[in-house]
Amino acid sequence: MGFASYVLHHVARVRMALVLCAMLIPQVASAQSLGDQVIVPGERVGSIRLGMTWDDVISLLGQPTSSFTNMGDPAKVDTYLQYDSLNLHIIFSNTAAPVVTYIQVQAWTQESFTFGTVVWSNFDPVSSNFHTADGIVLGSSSFDVLKKLGSGFTSNGGPVFMQYPGLGVFFNVTVDHRVWKIQVQDRQ
Repeated sequence: MGFASYVLHHVARVRMALVLCAMLIPQVASAQSLGDQVIVPGERVGSIRLGMTWDDVISLLGQPTSSFTNMGDPAKVDTYLQYDSLNLHIIFSNTAAPVVTYIQVQAWTQESFTFGTVVWSNFDPVSSNFHTADGIVLGSSSFDVLKKLGSGFTSNGGPVFMQYPGLGVFFNVTVDHRVWKIQVQDRQ
């Protein structure tokens, strides 16, 4: 076998290996699979709607970065799917046929923290473009939330939570007044 034949033979083998590897890599969630990326309180985040099944979410977004299935143990965390590249954490009911009960758009941090002590600079850059119809995004100020949604929120008495249960949306806020989590859930 001459040198040229040898190179062509190995190039073909490398191409075949790359094709096989691409087929084995799980589908990665992308912003395009979420549709319009609008957060609608009490209803949806992009194409992810409250009440969707586990399988519906996986078929739309592909395999998550991480997940956990709670088999009904109230002492453990809720069943969830997490998509780090979308800043998305989807929580399901702990029932035989789990459905989406909360959709969280949140900033991630590599550091552990205590609620009420975290500042915006502790978080990694946000890679998603989720937004409410009035422009609230991760990193918005709590003052913007107040201007756009009004003072009808409940709180824990501190700067950590802004809860609008009648609208079906909750905000977690840093001590420097920046939104780091937006949670959509049923209106109460």
